[in-house]
Amino acid sequence: ITEPRDTWYYSGRNEAVNVAMLRSGFGPKDIYLGVKGGRVNNPHGHMDVGSFVLDLDGHRFVADLGMVTYEDFEGKVKLWDMRQGSDRWRIFRLGPESHNIIRIDGGEQPVNEFGWISSVTRDSVQIDLSPIYRDKAKAVRREWKLFPDRMVLIDQFAGLKPGAKVVMQFCIKGKCRISGERVSMKAKGAAASVSAAPGDGIRGEWSVRSANSLHNDLDPADNGAEMLYYTFSAPASGMAKVEFTFSAGK
Repeated sequence: ITEPRDTWYYSGRNEAVNVAMLRSGFGPKDIYLGVKGGRVNNPHGHMDVGSFVLDLDGHRFVADLGMVTYEDFEGKVKLWDMRQGSDRWRIFRLGPESHNIIRIDGGEQPVNEFGWISSVTRDSVQIDLSPIYRDKAKAVRREWKLFPDRMVLIDQFAGLKPGAKVVMQFCIKGKCRISGERVSMKAKGAAASVSAAPGDGIRGEWSVRSANSLHNDLDPADNGAEMLYYTFSAPASGMAKVEFTFSAGK
């Protein structure tokens, strides 16, 4: 078997599948990053525009919980109703609650808007999410930077309504322990951490809940998964920036 030549891949500006994947190498503990753009209202779509997955220390700490078994839901809800506010988005693994996305004053992502991956290099990805949050802010952008031993995520906002509740949420496969601006993560013999560096005028706070506590009567158990949140209130300027550093190891 020949080792792949490239450590990165970009699908291109494709309406159905707009993804980018980067990795620091091909060893068992090298960092892997996958980023999702596009829109919600595509076949089998989830509310996950701007989401990502991240492998650190040989484990997928920032995760997507994957598909549900459609047969468990057909007949209970209108599963293939992709319209805004449909029961499809109440399902934990399909709706906004389980994905690694930004939430501004709660609510759903608009099903017909696009979040385009605007730039990809061997070690960085940028995505413009402004259309996704068109009623919440003038501009929202995410940027991921990959290094041999860490990954940096930068979220930037302009034109936020002062006092708006902004939440960056992460689905963690493992146990989280919060200590100030830093969170330790452990799972299956692997360890990692994430720290937040808020910009001027931002006072953020970490919190965590078990994934199962967010379920309704439709959802299967998601044992071993936790939802990690970083929350702040938008300042009077409407401008905000938060930088997250994910590092492998203890």
